Amino acid sequence: MCKSMQDVKSVPTMNIHDDVELTNLNMLREMYIKANPKDKITLLPFMIKAFSVALKDYPVFNAHVGNDVDS
Repeated sequence: MCKSMQDVKSVPTMNIHDDVELTNLNMLREMYIKANPKDKITLLPFMIKAFSVALKDYPVFNAHVGNDVDS
């Protein structure tokens, strides 16, 4: 366990920060909730969809760096 925890420190990481205006998206979500009161949808499904589309357009962000060729 100690070895695997130390190995994690050697993995390069990348962070991206950006501001996003979600007013219109939140209004869309609220309209959906009013039309479907039993479905309590959060912003998470919208974010997952946006990330999946972004990863198709920028596949390098879905990459990893490592010494092990099989992983």
